[in-house]
Amino acid sequence: MRVPHTSNCSYSSPRSRETLRELVGPLDFMLNDGFPNAALDALKLVAPEMRSGSALVTDNVGAFWSDCTAHLEWLRDPRNGFRSGLLELNQGTEFSTRVTVTH
Repeated sequence: MRVPHTSNCSYSSPRSRETLRELVGPLDFMLNDGFPNAALDALKLVAPEMRSGSALVTDNVGAFWSDCTAHLEWLRDPRNGFRSGLLELNQGTEFSTRVTVTH
């Protein structure tokens, strides 16, 4: 699926991962809300299509902390191209910004 310039991405079921494989960015925003066990897989599919400066919101990480651990570790590792932190919203919401990765 071709996504127009400055588009958003939201997925709502584990089956949506099939759709995410077809994304063509660049994307400016992704809302990752629900299905915490699928969050990291979805992010890894979408991240290459996110432009520098784009935002990612992962909701309910506080409520599903044990299910979100791998997702948060990946997001907070600077080698993966995000700056990320926990906001005290809705039992914990992770807000992340895509940054340019230089090696």
